[in-house]
Amino acid sequence: MKIKHCILFIVLGLVITTCKKFPEDPFISLDTVKGRLKGNWKFESILYNGNDITATYNDTLTPYFIKDRIAKFSFDRKSSINDNCVNDLTAYGFASLYFEIQKKSIFFRKNSTGALNNLFLNPPAFQIRKLYRGHLKITNSNYEINFTKIK
Repeated sequence: MKIKHCILFIVLGLVITTCKKFPEDPFISLDTVKGRLKGNWKFESILYNGNDITATYNDTLTPYFIKDRIAKFSFDRKSSINDNCVNDLTAYGFASLYFEIQKKSIFFRKNSTGALNNLFLNPPAFQIRKLYRGHLKITNSNYEINFTKIK
């Protein structure tokens, strides 16, 4: 009987640890990545090589502030170019990008011009570090961008 309990605990431990999808997620999430990412997100901070540069984007967005901008991640929207479905990120006039999720990475491609496009395109590959309980953190070799989900 003790062996059955040990095997059960080992199996449960493996199941629970494999549900942690990203490095900084605290424990377990049964929702899909798409389900957690879809929706409106507020910019919280932008770091470049560890230095907070959030305020520098305010000059680019005058008379707005970066923390007032909303980024919307949507899936399976019909493209304006053709009937293909695309995933896109829009920051309401300040960024318009297509994106693709592969494993624990998110890749951006330019859709149209926008003041924030270069932030996501240089370089275009980001690692998803955290996507849990309304917090999203994406990083690449230079940038760390933090968002909070708007309900």
